Amino acid sequence: MKKFKFSLQNLLDLRAKQLEEKQIEFGKLQFVMKTLETKLNELERELKTSKENFEELISSGKKISVDFVNSNQRYTIQKEKDITKQNETIEEHKIKLEEKQQEMIEALKAKTMLEKLKEKQYKIFLKTIEEIERKELDEIGLVKYTR
Repeated sequence: MKKFKFSLQNLLDLRAKQLEEKQIEFGKLQFVMKTLETKLNELERELKTSKENFEELISSGKKISVDFVNSNQRYTIQKEKDITKQNETIEEHKIKLEEKQQEMIEALKAKTMLEKLKEKQYKIFLKTIEEIERKELDEIGLVKYTR
């Protein structure tokens, strides 16, 4: 009995490899996104802590120099700029992530289509084998009956 051979197996293997590569790239981008979000959270935490410390210092009634107030204000402004820039970077990265996700979905569709085609061809192959076996059994039965 002959074995089933899918004529587009090489293409299916290629599509599977492409899908795997897209998944790896998507995973890397997700990792970068997590890193960017962690950095944003850290910047926001630093700004919040700085503001709280400054407010505590003011409410304590201690004398504060003008240089310290100016320094704190510059620090706060810089942190807010950093946060804004980080948010922009995250938004740009989200676009890349969505594009990569679409590429991954397209690669999955292409692979799935070939897998379904292979499955259909395999079912046809099995039907053909069954018909051949049935014919052979019918011939054997006919030969035995005629004896």
